[in-house]
Amino acid sequence: MSVCAFDFDDIRKEDPFRDLGSNVNPITWPSVHVGHCVLSWNKYLIVFGGFTTIFSRNAGFEGVDDSRYHSTRRLWFYDVESCEWILEDTYGESPPSLSSAACAIVNDCIYVFCGYSKANYYNEKAYRLDLLTKIWRRVFPCCDQLLYPITEPHPSGRDKLSSFVHQGSIYLFGGYGSVPSFSSELYGHYIMDSDREALMDLKAWFSCLVKFSVETNHFSLVPTKGEQPPPRAACAGCKLGDTFYIFGGRLSNDRMKDFYSLDMKTFTWSRIWRRIDDHEWPNGRSWAVLSPIGQLSQNLLLQGGLDSSGNTLSDFWVYNIPSRKWKELTSLKARQFWHAGSTIKDSVYLFGGFKHANVHSRYEVSSSELMKVSITPNTLHSLAAESIATFIVASHENYENDTRWNLLNEFLMPKDITFIQKTAKRLFYLKCHNAKQAFSTPPSSA
Repeated sequence: MSVCAFDFDDIRKEDPFRDLGSNVNPITWPSVHVGHCVLSWNKYLIVFGGFTTIFSRNAGFEGVDDSRYHSTRRLWFYDVESCEWILEDTYGESPPSLSSAACAIVNDCIYVFCGYSKANYYNEKAYRLDLLTKIWRRVFPCCDQLLYPITEPHPSGRDKLSSFVHQGSIYLFGGYGSVPSFSSELYGHYIMDSDREALMDLKAWFSCLVKFSVETNHFSLVPTKGEQPPPRAACAGCKLGDTFYIFGGRLSNDRMKDFYSLDMKTFTWSRIWRRIDDHEWPNGRSWAVLSPIGQLSQNLLLQGGLDSSGNTLSDFWVYNIPSRKWKELTSLKARQFWHAGSTIKDSVYLFGGFKHANVHSRYEVSSSELMKVSITPNTLHSLAAESIATFIVASHENYENDTRWNLLNEFLMPKDITFIQKTAKRLFYLKCHNAKQAFSTPPSSA
């Protein structure tokens, strides 16, 4: 297991790049993100939406919460090979600025659903971004149906829901939002928020599974069987193979620790119970990240979140599917919640979120930290390249003209030289940011 963290909360300069893979200004790094989505596409991580919060103290008040939403007209791409960030402009009919939306990628297009908008309403429209042309298009409702309420079937307004792709269609699960009030809204089973009901602000937690067809741009409610999970929002969810997994989430004031799987072949829910001989199980939480990790497609990584007391969790857990057991990686700690993550090449990348110790201190520490987590050992080849590149970059300001390259050319194959040069470029990029890097290796039993 290795973890590499880079924290650039003080860096705010943003430069657009027209072409992915072009020369990148080495001081470009995203500002803080909370309530965003992170998606994987080829060798890139894509960061969509969310907000950054500036918390200030004023006399007579506990504090002013000035949430600033990120524009959906510009997206951040992270190249996992070069470790470079790229800021891309987009065009067309983009979605409003959103937090806690649901996103998925199908056929080189990002689809965006639901979420809470900067203008204080739940988004009920669906948008598509062509990643090759960078052009947005609203795909739901159809062009001749712009008046509210929307008459075509669609999920009722909500945020903090899970999304995943199966056989070319996009599925949405759970969430928290407005109580359904129109016949066109798809909602299934839900539980009213009694605290909001007393204020006449009707909100609810949902547990339905909704399908979106990218071919017809239509929503439909999916009937499921088995032991249905209760309604919830902000659960940690991911899909591995033909199975969708969820852990925890919030229902009323309870942040749960139940664990469910949904067999997408039969649409059957099953609760995964703690075994009698299993002495380890994660605490209840919401706003955590669950993502596949490792080469054999047999493990899930669960990280961070909030517990029922509002404390920010810093733990790392790995669930092994064949043995049906959780194992805490006790040597790894990273306190964060309302962050996002995704998997590329067997590693999980975690980005952003809040880092303060308790949610009741409200938005005191937000982050632009990027963390890579892997349980696959590095190869001897990559370790050697890292060592050589680190030495050259550390000892020479103009590393590309270091005389040691001539010596390496005498003894190494061209492909090895290229690999070391790419490694040196990545390390130089991080050096320009004064990157704080942390590596940790837990016991082999983990």
